Amino acid sequence: MIGCTVLHYRVEERLGVGGMGEVYRARDLRLDRNVALKFLPASRQADPESRARLLGEARAAAALRSPHVAAIFDIEEYEGALFIVMECVRGEPLSRRTARGPVPPLEGIAIAIQVAAALEEAHGRGLVHRDIKSSNIMIDDRGVAKVLDFGLAKYRPDVTLTTSHTPAPVTAADVVLGTLAYMSPEQARNLPIDGRSDLFSLGVVLHEMLAGQLPFDTSSAADLLEGILHGSPAPLPVGSPDLERVVTRALAKDPAGRYQSAAEFREALEDARRGLTMTGESPSQRGASSAGATLTHGGGSEGRSGHRVAVLRFTNITGQPADDWIAAGLAETVTSDLKHLHAVTVIGTEQVADTLQRLDGDDTRGRNGERDLAIRLGRQLGATCIVTGGYQRQGNALRVTARFVDVPTGTVTNTVRLDGDMTQIFALQDQIVHELTHDLDLRLHASEVLAIEEPETQSIQAYEYYSRGLVELRRAEQSSLERAIELFESAIEHDPRYASAWAALGAAYDLKAFFSGTPQFSEKAVELERRALAINPRLSVAHHWLGVAYLNTGRFDEAIAASGEAIRLDPGNALAHAARGRGLAFGRGRLDDAIKELTEAVRLDATLGYAHLLLARLCLLRGGYARAEASARQAVQVQETGSSLRGPNVVGARLELEERFAAVFWRLGRGEESDRHFRQASGMFAREDEGHALGALERYGLAALLARRGETDRALAYLSEAVAALPSFIALVLNVDPDWQHLRNDVRVRERLPENPMTAPEG
Repeated sequence: MIGCTVLHYRVEERLGVGGMGEVYRARDLRLDRNVALKFLPASRQADPESRARLLGEARAAAALRSPHVAAIFDIEEYEGALFIVMECVRGEPLSRRTARGPVPPLEGIAIAIQVAAALEEAHGRGLVHRDIKSSNIMIDDRGVAKVLDFGLAKYRPDVTLTTSHTPAPVTAADVVLGTLAYMSPEQARNLPIDGRSDLFSLGVVLHEMLAGQLPFDTSSAADLLEGILHGSPAPLPVGSPDLERVVTRALAKDPAGRYQSAAEFREALEDARRGLTMTGESPSQRGASSAGATLTHGGGSEGRSGHRVAVLRFTNITGQPADDWIAAGLAETVTSDLKHLHAVTVIGTEQVADTLQRLDGDDTRGRNGERDLAIRLGRQLGATCIVTGGYQRQGNALRVTARFVDVPTGTVTNTVRLDGDMTQIFALQDQIVHELTHDLDLRLHASEVLAIEEPETQSIQAYEYYSRGLVELRRAEQSSLERAIELFESAIEHDPRYASAWAALGAAYDLKAFFSGTPQFSEKAVELERRALAINPRLSVAHHWLGVAYLNTGRFDEAIAASGEAIRLDPGNALAHAARGRGLAFGRGRLDDAIKELTEAVRLDATLGYAHLLLARLCLLRGGYARAEASARQAVQVQETGSSLRGPNVVGARLELEERFAAVFWRLGRGEESDRHFRQASGMFAREDEGHALGALERYGLAALLARRGETDRALAYLSEAVAALPSFIALVLNVDPDWQHLRNDVRVRERLPENPMTAPEG
């Protein structure tokens, strides 16, 4: 076979051989990809029962949508030889991994959870695998477990393909099928079996991973059979009572004593994993995955790989407005999942939306238009890969098409078409992420695999309300905020444990505080973000919005800490860097540290107009006039070319820009330009000076301009208003601002400042 071309498949290597078939690696010459070809052995090619079983395997696996089942592409026949065309999984079988010794507990749990997820899908579609064993589980080079070989699965074409987890009974054939060492007692006795038999087999695999050996004596077939039917499994060297209880229950002799569904088994494994994570493992137990290494054992580098990925909002192909929320949900969830990957820098959805708005031309989404738009967007964002695509919903059926565009080469590297129903939307999103990691040739940590596949909510209704709320929140208008609050509250009613919905609700209330001038809403935002973090302490966006709410309530030390935690969890969060910069400047007077944070913020996201503004002010105070002018001009460009909410959206942003230019040009000796900007600033101030519309920095900026021009009384009036809002920071700024040099020791100035103002620690 090696070197032969079968239809349009060039056979390159034999991967394995067994009684049920021979598997070869081949190259699909049409689609230019590697595939695996599974042929019946030559002695069985003419056997009707064997051919029917191979066809049944193809049908069984093709019916599944789990990322933990090797995908079936087709079944073909060539010169009388029947064969399956399937995904070629790069990696190693779990049996080879266990042959090297015990698998660290967290790694073993991660693999078992993924296999349980595959069985959950299979059992829900009326399929029992009947041959779960370590050699039928591949760990691919991204750390993802894949269940292979559905050759013994009982295919029931009369079973409705639903997501029900009620196991379908299967009657064994006249001979015992499977591998004895992994068989359940009922399978070994040749009795009728259901999905709980697969769970017993998975319990054997889990024991094998944790102990480095099978649970029952394998000295002889007779001893092995006796152990399966009547014996106790060998003890586990894991030192975790919770994990031992999971294995013991999975290996119960009576099916009624085991987990009654794969979902129940998976949940028990997740509980055990959380217990190990919270208590910590001993150094002897902490293996590659728990120390942060990958599940694979080949070469490759750790850390950031240079991939910068952005997810473009998916296109609603059918154009039904009622389905628009799916676009926001897909983009948000795929982006969030990608943030779990150590080797990828992910560009936030807000920055993507803002940059897209600034691009010239129509948002055309024909095939080439979509690709061209993705390339333009990627170049603007500095991304190396753009995820784009579309979706179609017809009733409860959903088709999602995702395309991965390599920005440097301008090519579509992969197109993924996924079909399911609305109840499977979370699995479809996970599959997009897994396909992208494969396309980028990434290796995953065990924790990354679990994080991707653990949806924050199981409620489709809650997810819909949340996604609709995001659309309203990003409009950033007073009326849209009220709608967003209602939608997030509805999401929480459907799922009180939906951490992202709590966090988004807090963000909406904090923005409501800005629009209404009611600080109590920011206090409520603090409470809501704490609720989110009580559910999920690792939710970076909740730490960020908590930091912003603290800033808006004047609790600067807490704001710095919260923003710092958001950055630790998501170093690419530009908004968190900007918020921490504000906290360092306003709360501690650490101007140089604030400049560093703001510089990083605008490096990550050049659309952060407020960050450019504050950076211009701080550079001005530090004597960096050229840099201050550049930052101010960048802020002008951002303000003039976009309108989405990028950090604190100050009503008087344009006013502050005019003030900055007036100050910068004055210090650069360009008096005529300075006067022109001062006149514009004065006129704008008069128009905008209503209630809470202008902030402390705008009032201070105008006061400084008036002080320099000798209009002392007006300068002192605006200075008083600025000090009332930010007393320590304004006092610090005034003490280093050359505009106040001639008035700094004036008693009228000193009496307006706090008694113990902070001082900047820098030179």
